[in-house]
Amino acid sequence: MISGDGIILTNNHVVEDASEVTVILANKNYHEAQVVGRGPKTDLAMLKIDAKKPFPAAAMGDSEHLQVGDWVVAIGNPFGLNHTVTSCPSKVRPEDLVPQATF
Repeated sequence: MISGDGIILTNNHVVEDASEVTVILANKNYHEAQVVGRGPKTDLAMLKIDAKKPFPAAAMGDSEHLQVGDWVVAIGNPFGLNHTVTSCPSKVRPEDLVPQATF
């Protein structure tokens, strides 16, 4: 969750062929989601779920200031493994990875 109004950042490959998307939050609440943006080249997708009240959200870093060696984190639920966190030092700058990519 990257904003309190229900915007979620995920991988494009997770939703690219989906006809329906359901998000399950840590509190076990289920929400139907709409895909509101996809970037196949960056493998990113944005989802929107309805918010009756603001959700807690993670703060995003500023990739303009990312340097090789800075630590990056991915939080997710791959293969049904709840609350998975992966971290590692960045090996490339975003502009070196996908030049002039748009989302």
